[in-house]
Amino acid sequence: MVLAQGYDPIISVVVATLGNSLGGLTNYLLGRLGNPNWLKKSKLNPDKLQKYIHYISQYGSLCALLSWVPIIGDPLLVILGFMRVKLLPVAIYMVLGKLIRYMFIALFV
Repeated sequence: MVLAQGYDPIISVVVATLGNSLGGLTNYLLGRLGNPNWLKKSKLNPDKLQKYIHYISQYGSLCALLSWVPIIGDPLLVILGFMRVKLLPVAIYMVLGKLIRYMFIALFV
């Protein structure tokens, strides 16, 4: 971990947040380009897919706050893009969620 090597925690958090957020935006944009057949061919369990769609229908861009969570974060962003949830709120909530994650890591690890 870069913090253990003495790097500045603020710079480390900013760089990690920006890098991870750019990856998240890539997932969102891939979903935005997608078509229903791609989701059917994916390895996502159909029951999990319906669960994601239900939450996104109910909570919209707020779901992007959970994009930092391993395993579910990337598919969640793809589905947000696929369902055409507005980019700006998704980006704001996604960056906020990832920033909080890295701040927590920097403070407590």
